[in-house]
Amino acid sequence: MCNMWGEEFLRVFPFALLAGDASQALKGPSSSVVITESTARRLFGTADALNRTVRFGSDFLKMATVVPDQPRNSTHW
Repeated sequence: MCNMWGEEFLRVFPFALLAGDASQALKGPSSSVVITESTARRLFGTADALNRTVRFGSDFLKMATVVPDQPRNSTHW
């Protein structure tokens, strides 16, 4: 699942961060993304996901922030 949010997302929903800087994560028109811990593990294994890139369709996305996995009943995701 992929959701698109603006830079205000991490101010409105102040998640604990496992990696990255909330004030810079989604700033400006960029291809930076916030991913969950399990997504980071699935994409990069045990390597640090921060600042790595993945291809999503024809776009390359930079991993800007990693947040803990959220409960399945969370309305944030």
